[in-house]
Amino acid sequence: MAGNGSGRIVKNLLRLGASLQRQGDRLMKKHGLTQQQFVTLKEIQEKGPVTQKDVCSDLLLEKSNVSKIVSKLVSANLVRMKRSLKDGRATLLVTTQKGEGVVNSGMEEFEAWNRRWLESLSSRDLKNAAHALEKLAAIKEPPGE
Repeated sequence: MAGNGSGRIVKNLLRLGASLQRQGDRLMKKHGLTQQQFVTLKEIQEKGPVTQKDVCSDLLLEKSNVSKIVSKLVSANLVRMKRSLKDGRATLLVTTQKGEGVVNSGMEEFEAWNRRWLESLSSRDLKNAAHALEKLAAIKEPPGE
């Protein structure tokens, strides 16, 4: 197993993840958000109305972290909370008009940066990388976790 490159894969994924998070933080700074806050806002926009529990599950984030992020998004008037009509105990999250604008603007910025970042890769390289990452993402957690 040691000679098959798996250690390099994990090391490069960790390094790449940290680099992408820093870049996302830089891109979202003008909106007053971190990359993780923006990803949460985008998830609420895509799936909303959605519960915090579903956001935690879909993004693989800790409940306490999502609670802090949601509080920030609500206080910034990017997200609002509403009671579920099906279950009055449940609180649902929905994006506000301002939140929709931030998502749209942020996605344009991410897509432009993404095109510049990946422009040196061939179409075949991009397809292969996407396929490999999708297979890794489908695993979710390493065995024994």
